[in-house]
Amino acid sequence: MGLGKTLQTLAHVLIEKNAGRLNLPALIIAPVSLMGNWRKEAERFTPTLRTLVLHGADRHEAAANMAGHDVVIAPTQKSPSIKPASHVGRAGLIDL
Repeated sequence: MGLGKTLQTLAHVLIEKNAGRLNLPALIIAPVSLMGNWRKEAERFTPTLRTLVLHGADRHEAAANMAGHDVVIAPTQKSPSIKPASHVGRAGLIDL
C-alpha cells in the first residue's frame, strides 16, 4: 500500500495513449472496495483518460460502450449476478 502503483499504472496508460499505442481500452481489475479510488485517481492525475467503471445495476449496458473509453475498471468479485458478456470485446493493457 502507498507505493504509487495506481498512479504508475495510470501514467503508463496515458503514455501509451499519447504515443498512439492504446488502440483498445486498458482493463483494470480491482477489488470493489478500491474501484472508487481508481476512478478518483484517474480523474485527478490523468483527466484526459476516458474512464469507465463497470459496477452497479447498469454495468451490462455500460460494458457495451467500452470501446469509447481508455480505461475500464472492473471488479474482481465474482457474483452469480455477473454474467459473461461476449459483447465486451478485448482490452489492451491489464493491471492485476
